[in-house]
Amino acid sequence: GDQDAIDETSAALADVLAPYNGCRVGLALTFGWSSDLQTGIAVAQAVNQILADDFPDMFGDAALEDFASLQDPPGRVDLEFFFYKGCDALGT
Repeated sequence: GDQDAIDETSAALADVLAPYNGCRVGLALTFGWSSDLQTGIAVAQAVNQILADDFPDMFGDAALEDFASLQDPPGRVDLEFFFYKGCDALGT
């Protein structure tokens, strides 16, 4: 992939995930937007790889699932995380 895009995505994810520092994700559903199924899945897979590589404390034990959201704009990503109990940020 494009290293600049990977770096930008990692930085954006770090900002989004900062409030959940110390929490662990059990399941992550990642939806890559594109009117083309394969492109949407490829985007989701790329984001899940960044989650696994750059945030191992949070996603090391997580099931990371890739999906396509068959709509534009291409490249947008929606994420749904299911945290293990004991996440202070969520009050669990």
